[in-house]
Amino acid sequence: GLDIVFGTSFGHQECLADMVDKYPNTVWFHISGFLQKPEARNWGLGYARIYQPTYLAGIVAARGSQTGKIGAVFPRKLPETQRQLAAFALGVAHANASAEVHVAWTNKWEATEREVWATRQLAAEGCDVLFHRGNSIEAVVVAGELGCSTIGFVVDHRMVAGEHVLISPSFNWGVIYLHVAELVWQGKFAQATPMNLFPGLQ
Repeated sequence: GLDIVFGTSFGHQECLADMVDKYPNTVWFHISGFLQKPEARNWGLGYARIYQPTYLAGIVAARGSQTGKIGAVFPRKLPETQRQLAAFALGVAHANASAEVHVAWTNKWEATEREVWATRQLAAEGCDVLFHRGNSIEAVVVAGELGCSTIGFVVDHRMVAGEHVLISPSFNWGVIYLHVAELVWQGKFAQATPMNLFPGLQ
């Protein structure tokens, strides 16, 4: 059997939680979830304070905008994404108190057509910097074709979308994976539960 299984997406939550009692000798660790199992000694949660670099991205966006209008294309409305949007807007306001943040919600994690449509709409509203919180690289490429600068998310979008990408807040999951693995291999994971890891910038 496996010592550890990491679920690396919000959608893995229920499936992993169902495995906790069936396989008590395996540690089940979920990234990006909220389901608490305080009685379980083989269950843990982790995420990162991505709102911190997202706040900094808001500052970059405001300083990179000529129109003072910044667009944000976001997926589903959840505490996680709303926290990120709030951090981004606070960063924008810190750099330019008169700037506006225009938001388009796609209401789906995978929504390339909706993200591209939202990108075009926000550009038509005068937004010259767009923050793409969704999963569509195509929307980032379209933004560049429309003459907009962009803020990526999770991965460095410059690799596929060019120099119009100003910055991309991203994760270093290795910090959490290594910490959890060391606890498991040292036989100390159970004593550390309930576990909710939430590291951020130092």
